[in-house]
Amino acid sequence: MAEFVRYLKKQGIKLKAHGTKHDVYWNPATGDEAQIPRHQSQEIKTGTKERILKDLGIIALSCLD
Repeated sequence: MAEFVRYLKKQGIKLKAHGTKHDVYWNPATGDEAQIPRHQSQEIKTGTKERILKDLGIIALSCLD
């Protein structure tokens, strides 16, 4: 999960807010935002990653390994 968040930050995505179980990240270039689960002990599933990338307006899917 930490690698995915690092990838998002490299793409210019910013943390907008901390929630109880999710954080909200936003793309300043597009204004799009997405909730990202904050479950450090679990990896984010591929489908969830794809949805987050789509919600944030990121096309590259190379980080989904």
